Amino acid sequence: MTLQWPPEHLEGSETWEQAEPPRDDAQADGTRWEVLDPPAATLRDPQLIGAVADITALVGTQLDDGASSAEVMPLIRDATRRWLEQQVRAGLLPASAGSTLDELAAAVHDQRYGLGPLSAYLRDPQVENVDVNGCGQDTRY
Repeated sequence: MTLQWPPEHLEGSETWEQAEPPRDDAQADGTRWEVLDPPAATLRDPQLIGAVADITALVGTQLDDGASSAEVMPLIRDATRRWLEQQVRAGLLPASAGSTLDELAAAVHDQRYGLGPLSAYLRDPQVENVDVNGCGQDTRY
């Protein structure tokens, strides 16, 4: 690929060759790209992932922007519990879905006060760097 800088319409332009990127997942320095599995504390069930927006809508007006986690987590947890109970009673979720209460409440908190699904990676002490390359793809260098 040939890149030109500055563009032709600017005076004094010059061109240079850029090396082709590696064809596999190896980088130029020999390190390899690694696609990470989501941290254990992230939701995987699509119905529960969709619930984050529903629960946020239920409790959103009660949540102050500057509130601490200690102040808002009881409200979020209560709204999450009510949502789960409604879904189980309606037969939309199995009774075992109640075991996801803390995980779902944390996801609602992360969506409202953090960086959504990225928050779990930022809390993980083994993750040194988070780069977002696109929707649904997480890589670590």
